[in-house]
Amino acid sequence: MTKEKNNYNVTMNGTAERITGMYLKNNYGLPVFASISAGYAHKVSEYFELRIAPFLKIPLQGMGVGSLPITSTGLIAGIIHRFK
Repeated sequence: MTKEKNNYNVTMNGTAERITGMYLKNNYGLPVFASISAGYAHKVSEYFELRIAPFLKIPLQGMGVGSLPITSTGLIAGIIHRFK
């Protein structure tokens, strides 16, 4: 990560402000996380197959200047066409 920009919504003394923080610290370390997923495939026809796979990415160390524990979840979906 070469640059990090964060937007903060802050209330101080009853006044709401939006503050932007820019960090130019060079952090070239590789992101370290564990990725867990399992999928399902369904054959639609001789040539087509549908696939879905939910996933979870868990950080093994913090990321960025603030060492944030960023966790990601999602769903990968795809259509596979087999050429014969």
